[in-house]
Amino acid sequence: MESRALRNGATTDELHRGHTLYLVHCQRCHEAVLPADLSREDWHLVLPGMSWNAGIDPAEEKALSVFIAAATR
Repeated sequence: MESRALRNGATTDELHRGHTLYLVHCQRCHEAVLPADLSREDWHLVLPGMSWNAGIDPAEEKALSVFIAAATR
């Protein structure tokens, strides 16, 4: 997963930060869904709303998006 994300322009720090944000924020309100359990198209719809609900800033949302994109390919 990491090498795939890096080939697509993500940084290792961004990928790890996204993973940490996923673990911390997504489980606060509900059971975390594995990234691969939803399609990339579904995440495109879900992520902005859930980021807003969790109080995630735009930079954190980008890192979270990088992690989810790497985990769903």
